[in-house]
Amino acid sequence: MVDHSDAQFVEETIEKYRRYVNPGLATLMDFVGFHGVETRALGASVWDSTGTEYLDFLGGYGVFSVGHAHPKIVRAVQEQAAAMPLSSRVLFNRPMADLAEKLAEITPGALQFTFFCNSGTEAVEGALKLARLATRDLPHAFRPVIARFPACTIWRYHRDRGSRYRGDGGDHRRTDPGGERCRGAPR
Repeated sequence: MVDHSDAQFVEETIEKYRRYVNPGLATLMDFVGFHGVETRALGASVWDSTGTEYLDFLGGYGVFSVGHAHPKIVRAVQEQAAAMPLSSRVLFNRPMADLAEKLAEITPGALQFTFFCNSGTEAVEGALKLARLATRDLPHAFRPVIARFPACTIWRYHRDRGSRYRGDGGDHRRTDPGGERCRGAPR
């Protein structure tokens, strides 16, 4: 078992952040004096490797509105993980249908359908499609503007900042979706 209060454990974790996660964040955390590694959470509290307790006002970016490790949620997750950890999304899923029904009942207006998604990217894509659908009858001047960033723009952003972009081996960085080669991209 790992001793989270061990100074070597803490220093190794911080060094791994510097080398593999986010060097700027590691420097900032060091500058403001945060040298603990989070080890556990319960309710609205998070503890670090030194035993210091913090109130978590972020709430897991909105996913822990009932607090960390709420017993009812933990029990439900354990039961679902034992039965079926991940839906195949190929067959009908009763809990999904039940949740969609409940959302249709409690949301205002005539909202009937629920779009379930797996990531923030998928959520944004769905929102953009919904915006286009909702504004298709408006005069062109009132439609939302949706910017298109070709892949070479993303490549240039990372190149110009000396970033180590994880996708640096793929052709997706060398050409934009229209197929044109990005100037200065590695061959």
